[in-house]
Amino acid sequence: MISLPEPVTLGSVDCSRMGALVRPPRRAVVSLAYKAASACPARAREAAAAPAPAAYPLLSKGSKGEDVRQLQAALNAAGASPGLNADGDFGARTDAAVRAFQAKRGLVVDGFVGGGTWSSLLGHEVKVVSHPGGLVAPAVLGLFRDANELAPGRSKASDGTLPSPAHLKQNPNSGHNTGNAGDLTHDPDAGFDCREWAAKALEDPRCLYVIFDRRISSRARRAEGWRPYTGTNGHTAHMHVEVDPAQREDASPWPWAPS
Repeated sequence: MISLPEPVTLGSVDCSRMGALVRPPRRAVVSLAYKAASACPARAREAAAAPAPAAYPLLSKGSKGEDVRQLQAALNAAGASPGLNADGDFGARTDAAVRAFQAKRGLVVDGFVGGGTWSSLLGHEVKVVSHPGGLVAPAVLGLFRDANELAPGRSKASDGTLPSPAHLKQNPNSGHNTGNAGDLTHDPDAGFDCREWAAKALEDPRCLYVIFDRRISSRARRAEGWRPYTGTNGHTAHMHVEVDPAQREDASPWPWAPS
């Protein structure tokens, strides 16, 4: 399983305009531990307004911090109307501006700012070349969307999606390797208690299994209840939710989504 809380890295990135492959540096991210690096120089006024980050964090409504301020500045430079206050708070107006930009550029209109939206905003071409699954499943993104809505101030220190190169080799069957798994940080003080939601996740037909606090439970073996998990990562700081690949496109609410 993935080693957290250290942010997981995506593979090499092909800056095709430069004809060079580079490795992404490690850095903290605001939302998910999902990132891709780029050594291509910033171009155009979007980059002048918001210098290209060393890595692309995945941002969405509820995210906060310097990465969000850079996003807001880039959206303003790209013609966001009405203009945004670059306050570092990804709220309703920023969400609307992101969706408008995505629609204008022919991107998936989902409000999530990942590599595709960043590269379009900043004038970079980014192509993931070493991750076999390509993109995080919409169902997995929904895990974080709903957790953020339930507990906006929750810690994301152990959140994770895509794997490091080492994880790809060590855990070839993990759903992380194909974008079909997500790790959600256990933060009961801020309103997201994995002791409650780990069991609830299994009630969703998209969930194949859950690992939390050195225990595992799966839909296929539900009658056995929670079993000891002996992997090297005990998943004590987060819960791992494995999504059925056949249902990865289903982004409907998870059990913890506010009603």
